[in-house]
Amino acid sequence: MKMSIRRGVSRGFLVAGLRLLPAVLFLLAANFASAAVTPPTAQATQFTTSSSLTSFAVPAGTDRVLVVTASDPTSPTQPSAVTFNGTPMVFVSQANDGSVASDSIWVLPLGTGGAASGNIAVSFASGGVKFIGASVFDGVHQTTPAVAGPTKSVTTGVNVGSSLVVASAVGDRVYDIFDTFLSSAAATVTPTSGQAPINDGAGAVPSGFGHYVTSHNAGAANVTMSWTSNSEAILHVTMNLKAAPAGAPTPSVTNSVTAVNTQSTTGLVITPNSGSVTHFKIT
Repeated sequence: MKMSIRRGVSRGFLVAGLRLLPAVLFLLAANFASAAVTPPTAQATQFTTSSSLTSFAVPAGTDRVLVVTASDPTSPTQPSAVTFNGTPMVFVSQANDGSVASDSIWVLPLGTGGAASGNIAVSFASGGVKFIGASVFDGVHQTTPAVAGPTKSVTTGVNVGSSLVVASAVGDRVYDIFDTFLSSAAATVTPTSGQAPINDGAGAVPSGFGHYVTSHNAGAANVTMSWTSNSEAILHVTMNLKAAPAGAPTPSVTNSVTAVNTQSTTGLVITPNSGSVTHFKIT
């Protein structure tokens, strides 16, 4: 089979002109999308008065998504914005206690590519000490990466825990932030079996001590994210990270017919069926 390049086509890929007998073209995407969201490939935790987490390193990967949790022990108002290298992140979910504290989760699809580094900046509503937790997951849907799950707020109590059921699916990954307050010391927190902690930050907050922990768990039809603690108050926020489409999304291609040893002049325009597909193999 002889092939010669013709020209590009807007919003699609134009296959090289072909000199061949009329035949069926089978197309396979060269870069297969992931079938499952992976555990975090990178993470960083900060519990200081700074509202920026600097020089956060994103490793090379496929269908990556940056997840940032921003917690404010001095205001029930969520941040007005979170950015990575100046790019706005997308708000997913939040919970507050109605008076002094809030936790919110933000995501940013980063696609497939090499390693990168940048600053995470959070526009908190108040000053003082803040918790910022960042992590990167591979194999995440790039168009609709996350769906908010249930939240919980308990303002007073003894040994307060939380158990929330998150709608998910096999291949997805569930994520949460568990925020505790104890007047005498940082609370002891314990996740249920299967939950793997990611970010962990604790320290003095107004009138007591805060302890913030994020975690993840493999997706299933319903996933329970559960914590026990000796705290007096808690906030709990969950979300589900959706897996990128499994396998190679099938593209569409326009037909073309030509005589033997005559280059085609029309058709053979390939339109990808996924934003992550950049090359095709023709057999």
